Amino acid sequence: MTRNETTNERPTDYSQWHRTLPDWCMAQDVDWVEYRTINEELTPVAIIETGRWNRTRFKDAQIEISKKVAIALNIPVYFVEYFIDEKDYKNNRFKVKKIDSDNDEIILTNHEYSEFIKGL
Repeated sequence: MTRNETTNERPTDYSQWHRTLPDWCMAQDVDWVEYRTINEELTPVAIIETGRWNRTRFKDAQIEISKKVAIALNIPVYFVEYFIDEKDYKNNRFKVKKIDSDNDEIILTNHEYSEFIKGL
């Protein structure tokens, strides 16, 4: 397990505390669980791990654990790199890769990614 917080861009109090535990106590956060109300019940439809465009390297353990959680829930898992233009969201770009898919990653515009999320 990494002993240092690598991005310096997230709340670290729990993370720093967890790093005081023995190395065999490993954890990772799940970025997003996309869910819907189906038959009046909250139902997960996808796990989405996110990172900034060209600044993210998804680690093997992160991929493996995300896949196992998704399999347990019988939902897909996606890794998404994003570029957000806070001045004009129309310029946003999303690089989407479905894990355990033979398909290559796809690059979506803001509108296309919105439609992708709505279609889950």
